[in-house]
Amino acid sequence: MKAAQFGLGDAWLRTTDRAIIDTDGFLFIKGRADLAIIRGGFKVHPDDVNKTYESHPAIREAVTVGIEDRRLGAVPMTAVMLKDGAESPSEAELKEYGREHLMPYQVPVKFLIVDDVPRTPSMKPALPQVRDLFTSDAADAA
Repeated sequence: MKAAQFGLGDAWLRTTDRAIIDTDGFLFIKGRADLAIIRGGFKVHPDDVNKTYESHPAIREAVTVGIEDRRLGAVPMTAVMLKDGAESPSEAELKEYGREHLMPYQVPVKFLIVDDVPRTPSMKPALPQVRDLFTSDAADAA
């Protein structure tokens, strides 16, 4: 980012925002790089995974988080909320959908179908509590 009010002269200020500038020169913020999940040395940006799954005909919203993995560092897991009246896709179907639309390292290793996710007061997904959904689900299965 570059702006006179930062007092940096003509220098750029580095942020963790992911953005694009379109052909008309407009800046669009696309997410934050600091939310990246490092899976075996590859960066997985949750916003990219969410956008892909939100294009699935049954899914209203997707929320992807990184869960620690001893071998890979972290792995993506995705909570999905279904559209009204949509039939629940199987985990195998969701993984196949990911393989068709994402790079292999971006495909979540686990999915939870939920009515909603915990949210902050501003109604954004509360990511620490979304992570807890996956860790408590694993504990319930043990």
